[in-house]
Amino acid sequence: GQSAIYGNNAVGGVIKITTIQSSEELSGKVQLSGGSFDSYNGRLGVSGRAGSLGFSAHAEHDETNGYRQNSQYEADGGGIKFDWLGSDWFSAYLSVSGVESEYGLPGPLSRAELAADPKQSTEFANFGEEEAIYYRGGIGVCFNDEFSFGLDTGYTRRDLYTVFYSYGGGAPAFPFEIEQDYEVFSVSPTITYENGRLTALFGLDYSDDQVGAVFGADPVEYERQTLAAFTSLKYDAGEDLILTASLRSER
Repeated sequence: GQSAIYGNNAVGGVIKITTIQSSEELSGKVQLSGGSFDSYNGRLGVSGRAGSLGFSAHAEHDETNGYRQNSQYEADGGGIKFDWLGSDWFSAYLSVSGVESEYGLPGPLSRAELAADPKQSTEFANFGEEEAIYYRGGIGVCFNDEFSFGLDTGYTRRDLYTVFYSYGGGAPAFPFEIEQDYEVFSVSPTITYENGRLTALFGLDYSDDQVGAVFGADPVEYERQTLAAFTSLKYDAGEDLILTASLRSER
């Protein structure tokens, strides 16, 4: 499964996003969409290349009032990526992206409440805010037609602020605040071997997660380092048969 390569959080599947290399000509794209519950999305993207250096950038806005009361959501994000093709055997990339969002937290419904009005909210004022920034960088080296090496690094910082209210007499009171700060540093070197029908991938993952949180007035700190080794094999046995196997060991 995908968890052998991408870790324990991938047991249900993986969405892998591979950015297309920048085209030779400067180009842009605008997307606008709308839907039910006053939902809107707008995205602007531009990319280009000058010699061996390419770039792509985007900005996006997303908002909706939501299906239920207090389920509104609004977010603004953007990012930029540079990629460098130094030669036929060496490439590198660097990217930074970020997002700011605000959202309501409508709370759970009992079976009776759901049957009476599935759009209602039992928590009218609960809300959350998030700011996140992502840095990514890496290199790729082709030693020959069979062996290649890749090194990917990343740094993520997320700040979350959430407010929950307890209700008395139908009016919100007694706010309970939660502040959470996440910092994650990761590095993953890989070696790939390709020869005819056989493709083999060998790699390491290292991750350093640091979490700081304040629940009301109680501070909490958490830190975890993870080191994993993984391998994936694919063999093209024929026109209608491909054999795959993967293994991951983590501590």
